[in-house]
Amino acid sequence: MPKRFILQRKLGNAWTIVDTSDGSMVCIITGGGRGEKKTLAMAEVMLAALNHAVAPRGEKKHDGHTATSAAE
Repeated sequence: MPKRFILQRKLGNAWTIVDTSDGSMVCIITGGGRGEKKTLAMAEVMLAALNHAVAPRGEKKHDGHTATSAAE
């Protein structure tokens, strides 16, 4: 299944997280002093959390866990 939230590189040392359902920009991430490797690692955590939050309940995730609601 395609991911709803994706990372797109922009000009310079900046990336955006985009919601593919409507094309809106959700977040802007800049590298700052952390370096590209750490910035992209942080972005991947953010993407995983966003995509997990909108996954249909009961759908198997890539990590083998099943998506559940926070209320459970």
